[in-house]
Amino acid sequence: MLKKFDKSQKIEKENIPYSVFKDLVDTIQDGLWIYNVNEDKYTSYSKNPRLSYLNNKDMPINQITLNIHKDDRENIMTLFNQFLIGTEKKYESIYRVKNDKNDYMWIYSRGVKKLKNNIVKIYGSHLDITEKMNMQKTINDLAYYDSLTNLPNKEKISLEFLDIINSNIVNFSFFLIEVDNFDYINNMFSYEVGEQLLKKISILLEKRYKKQYVSRLNESQFLIIYFFDKKNDIIKELNNLFSYINEIYLEDLELTISICCGVSVYKNQNFKDLLKYT
Repeated sequence: MLKKFDKSQKIEKENIPYSVFKDLVDTIQDGLWIYNVNEDKYTSYSKNPRLSYLNNKDMPINQITLNIHKDDRENIMTLFNQFLIGTEKKYESIYRVKNDKNDYMWIYSRGVKKLKNNIVKIYGSHLDITEKMNMQKTINDLAYYDSLTNLPNKEKISLEFLDIINSNIVNFSFFLIEVDNFDYINNMFSYEVGEQLLKKISILLEKRYKKQYVSRLNESQFLIIYFFDKKNDIIKELNNLFSYINEIYLEDLELTISICCGVSVYKNQNFKDLLKYT
């Protein structure tokens, strides 16, 4: 729960009529809010139709936070709590909140803290930045994820490789998987069949290697960063992998799937060199 200032302190009523408060919103982009810390009363008004259902008066702050996405809620409450009891006079945060259609929107919220006659109030505004955040996600997806399989691409897994190194993890290897005769499959059965095959392989790999890293490097190659305790684990896993891929079946086609797999064990190489010798 959010910490509150001592309610035994002198409390004054807000003298701004709610109708005037709503009129003030016309001077900003989305909405305004006021939080009376002493009384734990949160009042907000938004002219954004997608946020209008959040318009309220004198609500407890914890009830307001129920609309915040569960993955953001704890962080936001901690940040807001630190702002309440700290010396900072300005507050800002970005989080997801549920709208009237039960979808989540991205909100940029900011406020300033004012103390008058022992009453602490925070005056703030909120702005819908969903479109901007979605655009950033789209750009990020295009840069770091394969559009067909949604797996991380070569650029993304190279960054994950650096994270592994920086975490001082050394017992891992690269599995470089290539689909045999993929060009033949495309030419013989169509590119649609080839894409269907790649999707099925990616689903199987993601399912098997949930705790590892899987990516699609190019048209017919997949890379797995495989963590092990003993080097003997690598041989055992490779045998299991070949059997696992043989489970792939494409409906209405008599098509046998086979793969080849190169392996290299990390020995202080960089990503490029480790991949080169896989």
